[in-house]
Amino acid sequence: MGPKTEAILAGFDEAIMLNQDGAVSEGTGENLFMVVGNEIHTPLISDNNLTGITRDWLLPLRHLNSG
Repeated sequence: MGPKTEAILAGFDEAIMLNQDGAVSEGTGENLFMVVGNEIHTPLISDNNLTGITRDWLLPLRHLNSG
């Protein structure tokens, strides 16, 4: 059983995945972003996280901080 199915069976809409170091990585089908003030933060690709269409679109924006 995959993490998305486990999350749904437990009453949640989505599972938040952790990387091999235990840090927040991604959802089961999406990148994660956190807005702090005027900045958007997302996990680093170098920390074994996957890239994605939305992440690739947002990265060129001036106020995006990866990490």
